Amino acid sequence: MKRFTLLLSLVVVLAGCYRGDIDDLNRKYDQLSAEQKHQAELIAALEQFMHALEGQLTVSSVTAVDEGGYRIVFSDGSELKVGSAIVSVVDDGGTVTFNMSDGSTVTMRKTETVGLYALAEGSWGQGNGQLLYFDYDPSSNRFVVNDSKRFINYGETPNDLLIYGSKMYCAITGPDGSNAGRLVRVIDVATGATIRDIAVRKDADTLQPRRLAVHGGKVYASLYSGGLARIDTLSYAVDVIALGGDFSEGLCVYGESLYVCNSGQGAGNTVSVVSLVQFVETGTITVPHNPVNIISAGNGELFLNTAGVWSGVSMVAPPNVHVIDAAGKRVSATLDVEVESIAAGKGYVYGAGFSWNTFSDTFKKISIGDKSVSDFTDADGMDEIIMIYKLSVNPLNGDVLLTQQMGDYIYRFKADGTYVESLRTGKTSGSALAFVNTTK
Repeated sequence: MKRFTLLLSLVVVLAGCYRGDIDDLNRKYDQLSAEQKHQAELIAALEQFMHALEGQLTVSSVTAVDEGGYRIVFSDGSELKVGSAIVSVVDDGGTVTFNMSDGSTVTMRKTETVGLYALAEGSWGQGNGQLLYFDYDPSSNRFVVNDSKRFINYGETPNDLLIYGSKMYCAITGPDGSNAGRLVRVIDVATGATIRDIAVRKDADTLQPRRLAVHGGKVYASLYSGGLARIDTLSYAVDVIALGGDFSEGLCVYGESLYVCNSGQGAGNTVSVVSLVQFVETGTITVPHNPVNIISAGNGELFLNTAGVWSGVSMVAPPNVHVIDAAGKRVSATLDVEVESIAAGKGYVYGAGFSWNTFSDTFKKISIGDKSVSDFTDADGMDEIIMIYKLSVNPLNGDVLLTQQMGDYIYRFKADGTYVESLRTGKTSGSALAFVNTTK
């Protein structure tokens, strides 16, 4: 009996020893697992920083997140979410330094919004379009008009505005017979001064540029004649090709192709596909009538906006938003969103428009992922929006801005739909906005 009791005691003691060893091993395992996870996050963060620096990207924003760590947005719109791998962040105004948990540091330049150019069409036939500039005041998060950069009588019906490097390009459409239009104006972004006016000609005709896009050192302008112009940004040499449609409008770049809407003033129903390498039309995509705007979602899909189709005073088809499968060259979905202006944001396509049938405004956002549609804002805290015309999205911070058809207001919202401020241009029909985002 004594021997059995002794053996039992030894088993209990040994079991207690083993339990302690097991608990110790579990603690060590948990510690090693946590360290391994931390090291993996550190390596992943350093790799993404390396790719950003190799791509000459800059930092657009850095924000702390509730669950700990930071959300970093780069100048190309890509994001990096990092937890314990970043110990602290130092922002000196021109650069951001990330102090990493292994003792290393990563320093990147910052890109900030410093201003906003606004283009207004003016009154039809008067040649009194306007270009003006707003300085951005970060202390108040407001745009303030700079009257030293207000350019009045800016040609007949300026339609589009686009910044590329240190230059800005303006498409001044002008009606037939106008001497104040039918040109692409090259502008110094820093001063707003005109560098050169480029008449787009084919044979004996001076053509009407409508909308603009850029790629690979070239500016592309759609033409009301149903053509496409290509302008070299260094030599200003101009090439023009014809397209399989007329009254060409919105255009966008995706992959090695340029996609151009041929509205036909309501009668057109094609999108031209143009090779960027060969600069020839390689085909067309059949779409609903009156295509006017097209943007790339970056995932192989293009979002197409058709304007309303009218017959006399009656509307035959309301405006709408459609999805194009770029590879299949077909319309893959129609979303039943009655807007006449669209712009791409982070994860969403925003749409806005004014209905002459109901005399009401529409402001929606469309998920690029599942194509769900929701209201963007109820505009609490601002004056009633009347006659929405066009909208733009600041690629740096996601701010959404819209202009009026018959008024001179520019309304600004955060990406979450929160109203921020209203700006006034002094001219009706705000046709385009260009954000001045620079690296300090």
